[in-house]
Amino acid sequence: MSRTVFELSNPSGLYDPSGNAYSHVATLPAQARLVYVAGQGGEELDGTLASDFSAQARQALANVQTALQSQGASLTHVFKLTLLIVDHNEAKLRAWVAEADLAWGTAMK
Repeated sequence: MSRTVFELSNPSGLYDPSGNAYSHVATLPAQARLVYVAGQGGEELDGTLASDFSAQARQALANVQTALQSQGASLTHVFKLTLLIVDHNEAKLRAWVAEADLAWGTAMK
């Protein structure tokens, strides 16, 4: 995987959000190439959607990876990800964080 081209930080005076799989600040150099990926759900290639939320999150992340790879990028290049979780609750947040941790590993912490 290629090297990350941005810097993440969590300034003092703000709580540490790393346990929720995000950082407060991301900076990107002016000469960086931007790639925008449309919202990706947990649908499989044939359009089916698993009933299990963890499986949906895992597939959504795989879909993001596929879109990024088509442009020569990877998850290590993602500096902003917006989530929409239907019927969001604490259990789904924990499941999302677990899947994000698996997808990114420790490279982003």
